[in-house]
Amino acid sequence: MVISPAQTLRSALATGSEEEVAAAAILAAQAGLDDGHLAAIVAEQLAPWLPVLPPPVVWALCDVPALASGVEADRRAVLWAVAFGLLAEAQRSTQLRSQRDAQPQTQRDDQPKRPAAPTLADDSGESGSNSEWLALSCLSPGDGAAAAVTALKVLELSDLAGTAVLLPALGAAIANYPQQLAYTRGHAERRLDWQDSLAAASGGRDQVNVRSFVEPKFRLHVLDGGCRGALRAVQRGVEVGIAHELLAQSVVMAAADRLWRFDAQHDDDDSVAEGRGDAELVLVAASAMRQLRTRVPAQVWLQLLYFCSGLVAVHAPLDKPIADRIDLPEPQALPQSWDHGPEIAKIIAHLSAGRATQAIAVLRGYFLLGLPEQPLCALLREAAVGDFRGRLLDQARAISCLRAAIDEFAAAAGHPQRELILAAAMASVCAPNRPRHGAQQAQLAWQRAHLHWKQRRLVGDV
Repeated sequence: MVISPAQTLRSALATGSEEEVAAAAILAAQAGLDDGHLAAIVAEQLAPWLPVLPPPVVWALCDVPALASGVEADRRAVLWAVAFGLLAEAQRSTQLRSQRDAQPQTQRDDQPKRPAAPTLADDSGESGSNSEWLALSCLSPGDGAAAAVTALKVLELSDLAGTAVLLPALGAAIANYPQQLAYTRGHAERRLDWQDSLAAASGGRDQVNVRSFVEPKFRLHVLDGGCRGALRAVQRGVEVGIAHELLAQSVVMAAADRLWRFDAQHDDDDSVAEGRGDAELVLVAASAMRQLRTRVPAQVWLQLLYFCSGLVAVHAPLDKPIADRIDLPEPQALPQSWDHGPEIAKIIAHLSAGRATQAIAVLRGYFLLGLPEQPLCALLREAAVGDFRGRLLDQARAISCLRAAIDEFAAAAGHPQRELILAAAMASVCAPNRPRHGAQQAQLAWQRAHLHWKQRRLVGDV
């Protein structure tokens, strides 16, 4: 009996190592399995685990198939190998955790049971539509807007796969995402302040009052005005009829600016709960917010715009001191040439080697020459799945951060400072990554257990 490439891939996922799974994925892609078929296997394998995986891992498992489906034919097999390798690692790590926390072996299945049916349903008992899931996640975005990001990315994977197998798992996931952080709790109270302006906003959503909108000035309100200052700026923009897309793009720019300002000393401070990954996920959340604008009703989307604007603002304590902040590297002088290939290769080589400063300098020189952006973005999408970090969760954050930056750079066409979006993400994913393990983790665990010690949170409700 001839075993199909799809069966070989499923078998490798069930019993093989990450390397065997990646090899099977390459063979499957080269054998002619199209992107939809491969995405369907990812969706099928992801569904039982989706509610228990960390949100950034879910996002990366949706991001990489989307990236793989858009690259050149001779390169897609490599990206699909990365997608399935990540999936195998996620399954293995989650299964080990499930076995550790599960019931006795005699009462346990080999894999976790599928989640219960979604809570969002019509009178017939059928699960809600995609738009309803997206709307629900905008109204209850969860800590860090995790539910909103997950809903967008899971539905993107479902569209690529042509299957609804992930929808029940999506319902269980977003229903269980915590909404416990101080900012999230405070948001539920603050939303009463802008309900009246939301009711009047729908009439102005198609206006484009460009003359009255100075993006850098608005961005400063989001960056440095505190939570309430940021929300007042957004509310005023909505009330005077500034185009929602312009407001969304400015919040994205503010999120990139916040990431560029990140103080790396927080990653070396064991007493602090937040780190670089939190700043990266603010950019991912802002990107998802902008992309959801056309997929949900305006008044629903505005709730998420307010949430993400405040989210950017309250992460200000992660910034470097003003005296330590630096500008973007100066553009590197590049030879005048119509051949953009070598210059793109330089950017990718520097990025893949972790040389962010050099990558950004060449990138800025590339833009000064007016060289084409489409081939640059295409190759950056391939590079986004590079091995920037070791641990699964950290690597997943890097992938989603880079993908968000590339998407937002492309969407901000015409903005004179949009290179900041790419530069901030490049600098962040290339920064030294010092995962806590071994003796350090043991020491932290002992302090929590015996000294009742807790890490302090810099990001609060301010």
